[in-house]
Amino acid sequence: MKKHPTALSVRAKRTNRLNYKPLENRQLLAADLTSAAPSQTCDLPASVAKQITEVARKSVVDVTGVTVGDGTDNRSMVESLTVSFNGIVNPEAEAFSVINRETGDSVDLNWTVDNSAGFSNVEIRFSGSQTINDGSLVDGNYELTVRADFLGSDTSGTDFVFGNLEDDDFYRFFGDTNSDRSVDVLELLELRNTWTLSGTDDGFDSRFDHNKDDSVNLFDLLSFRLNYNESLEWVG
Repeated sequence: MKKHPTALSVRAKRTNRLNYKPLENRQLLAADLTSAAPSQTCDLPASVAKQITEVARKSVVDVTGVTVGDGTDNRSMVESLTVSFNGIVNPEAEAFSVINRETGDSVDLNWTVDNSAGFSNVEIRFSGSQTINDGSLVDGNYELTVRADFLGSDTSGTDFVFGNLEDDDFYRFFGDTNSDRSVDVLELLELRNTWTLSGTDDGFDSRFDHNKDDSVNLFDLLSFRLNYNESLEWVG
């Protein structure tokens, strides 16, 4: 499997959760710098060596996983991303960006940070012209960039990109509930099971509520029909 061209070793799982570990040389570098504290044998000026030691002691906060939507294979409606870190972050406005890979258009974002587990989980929601009624993304391939310099004053590391590999499965294609980039008879049967149901009914399936009006009706069927027996190609 291809790897991200960054200092990250990434393994994509079918659940769309990414787990990686920083390369060992980063850990070795931090250890070497920490051991370079001022001493009688240090060739560096004491003030410079002290600054290097303090930098090495800072915790390196990195992305440990990205979850698309609810973490299932559903790509019919994609309304959020959850970015997990191995420490606490305090994101600034420039910390996250999402673009449509076909058009290059930016997606408007807002997010909330949950630190209750002792590390940060950031839930990102979408709005603007690249969404449907400020809910799901419109059909297309997308890319997330996490900018390390804007995650908080006590963090360091490298920028993280998600969606630049096909295996990341960061896309939306209405009607595709099993993440195979196509809409076929299996999804048609699922649509049939929720046809004419509303949000208060047992069996209502919001994956087929295209216009977010809390019901599955003719308007949703027309949108489904546009994608039926079609597929969404990866844009590299």
